[in-house]
Amino acid sequence: MVLLRKSIPQNHDLNSAVYRGVINQMEITKEVYDIISRHSSKKPEALSNELYLEQDLGITGDDVAELLEEMQHNFEIDFQNFNFSLHFSPEVGWPENPDFGYYPVTVGHLVQVATLKTWFLPKKNEGNFFKEKKRTFILKGAIAAFVVIFVLVVLVFH
Repeated sequence: MVLLRKSIPQNHDLNSAVYRGVINQMEITKEVYDIISRHSSKKPEALSNELYLEQDLGITGDDVAELLEEMQHNFEIDFQNFNFSLHFSPEVGWPENPDFGYYPVTVGHLVQVATLKTWFLPKKNEGNFFKEKKRTFILKGAIAAFVVIFVLVVLVFH
């Protein structure tokens, strides 16, 4: 705390609303990072606001649902406008929402949601949308190819 006091100008009121706001935001960020860390393989110090929960951290399906439940409990967040399938893939299979990929969720977005105590749409990301569509197309194609090969093998060796 001594270092913090030295970095603040002498005429700064430590009890000011601005100072409390900065400290509160730091505490919220730390708690969100701790929650994400518990639901991923990353330590809090390895996280950054720019990381995507699903694409970068691999948090999806039931894991992300549990993470969001913990955030709702800790920060009393209103998730009334939240649509899971718009932001996250299911645990098994592929996304069925036609707009999946447009609104990926970052660590920083969750910090903002915790601060405001309400869910709102992340920034639209068309590049991510097309990347997810390509990934889903490849996944579906691979499964179809596997099924065809399997059927052919069964027919030939039966």
